Amino acid sequence: MIEILLVENNGILKTADVVTAGISKETFYNYVKGAGLEKAAHGIYLSPTAWADEMYLLQAQIPKAVYSHETALYLHDLAEMEPTPFTVTVPANYNSSTLAKKGVKIVYVKREWHTLGICQMLSPARHSIVVYDMERTICDIIRKRSEMDISAFNYAITITKIPLKIDTKTLAFALKATCCKRNSEKVLPEYRRILNEIQNNSTMQTFWYSYQKKNSYAADITWETVMNSIQTLCDSCIC
Repeated sequence: MIEILLVENNGILKTADVVTAGISKETFYNYVKGAGLEKAAHGIYLSPTAWADEMYLLQAQIPKAVYSHETALYLHDLAEMEPTPFTVTVPANYNSSTLAKKGVKIVYVKREWHTLGICQMLSPARHSIVVYDMERTICDIIRKRSEMDISAFNYAITITKIPLKIDTKTLAFALKATCCKRNSEKVLPEYRRILNEIQNNSTMQTFWYSYQKKNSYAADITWETVMNSIQTLCDSCIC
């Protein structure tokens, strides 16, 4: 039975899961010793051949940590490379000495915002992890754009596949909730005028041309494509 659980979990076992399956701790610990399992953290064990999935192990120890921002972009295939360190979001006033020692980037939000947009995905090592969905992530990176890596932000926002993959209803809800939080609901009806001003602003265009020269992936993405992508997103979720 323990062997089956080990295979099903790709070589990682939690004591709590084994006990839930009806196996006593004594039996499990004897198996751990006999099979040479490695203790990865309190109550978490790895088989000798298992890949130490850091994403999974972090959440196994700290269930409140939800992968977000740059890390969520990577998991949704909206980033060029795996971010370092991982970014997680936890409820405001959440205090975990274990999380602080992990060296991750921590974002705190109101408790009522913490569960909005949560979904389950597979980590690169094929373990189930909790991450914010694409719609919540897009709103999060826009809200925190001044604190993000500019390359990661621009890649996610300008990539042309975004309008084809997102749930526009969810994005609309997340956008309105974000505007409410920032007290900027009044500007939403003016989005077309604002976008038109941005598109025709020579300084903004110069910024984009400069960015293209520094980032090869953006070389073939014109300023018009950038603005049309943003326009499409806005048209789909602002009414």
